[in-house]
Amino acid sequence: MSMKTIKTLATLVLAILCFCPFFSKAQIDTAWVTNEHASQYIFPSIIDEVNYNNQPNTERVYNAGFIQSMQRNDNSSPFGFAQKYEVQDADTLMGIAFIIGYLSSSEGVFDTITISILDGRFTELYSESFYICDSSNNHDYMGKYAEYMFDEQITLYEDYYIAIEFSARCYQFNLPTDIGFMTLEEYVCNTHTGVNMDRCTPYGISTKYRPYVKFCSDGNWIHVNDVEWGFRSYENTAIYQNYPTLTCDTVVCMPIGLCPIRALENSTSTDDDSTSTGGGDSYIATVLADEDIELYPNPADEVLNIRSDYNITKIEVIDAMNRLIEHRELNSRELTLDVASYKSGTYFIIIKTDKGSLTKKFIVR
Repeated sequence: MSMKTIKTLATLVLAILCFCPFFSKAQIDTAWVTNEHASQYIFPSIIDEVNYNNQPNTERVYNAGFIQSMQRNDNSSPFGFAQKYEVQDADTLMGIAFIIGYLSSSEGVFDTITISILDGRFTELYSESFYICDSSNNHDYMGKYAEYMFDEQITLYEDYYIAIEFSARCYQFNLPTDIGFMTLEEYVCNTHTGVNMDRCTPYGISTKYRPYVKFCSDGNWIHVNDVEWGFRSYENTAIYQNYPTLTCDTVVCMPIGLCPIRALENSTSTDDDSTSTGGGDSYIATVLADEDIELYPNPADEVLNIRSDYNITKIEVIDAMNRLIEHRELNSRELTLDVASYKSGTYFIIIKTDKGSLTKKFIVR
């Protein structure tokens, strides 16, 4: 083989190696730097929603270094953060938005980010990894939102956590992608303009739920109050900064800039047969009174009995991720479901009668 041929082959191999990252990245989803769905953001809860209900909008953010700043007593920094969200009746989500504190990039493509939805016991309900891209290519990322949209809508009926992880930090520290905090700008102390230098930040705007964090060394979720912090603690990083000469009684912490994106209502309970459970649409019916339909035993082990004051025409069983588990059509006031094959967990049964519909929760042990 001639030297020229060897050089040609070497050049070809190098070219293939250079393109491999782009091929692999093409297989992963993309989140874009945008706030297109800002009107549908679900903001993290603050302590006093009544008096401070002017939730932070997408133009009012404070870009605090998050991952890079906090340190445990072993000098490690967290790579994952989980924020709690409350559910009143149901939340149907179409995506996740988060504030960019910093992005590490190469040729406009960034290190991998993973978002997850966790239930109250930190069981993973949904997880997806993606890259962030900016179609404008202006590289002005700090304080901007990135949005990741689900393939299908996800409906949640109980309080949940949204988690975000930057796992590259566990093995490659030159990728310091970071998430920012969210503030009500009205209460941010600004030494340059003199704003809020004469008052303490009201405790009511503090985050209602402090987050959980995850470290590379153990990989378990732990509440920030239970971490043995070192050089820089959670409070030192998340605190609304007051003017240094002020003496304030309370620590007011900013929530993480992480927002589920609420889906627009596109399905409701009706009396026709257009119940939608596939494709991510949610069917949530509360026409009947709760006492009109009885479920027992609840929790259930082998069977679940259903008794209604009205004639039942259809039932659907869905799990916590809005996946259809069972569907039946009938014409009776009573029904017994065999749940022995169901996995342990929380389920919802949508019961349609000739007088209306109702959704009830049950647990399989």
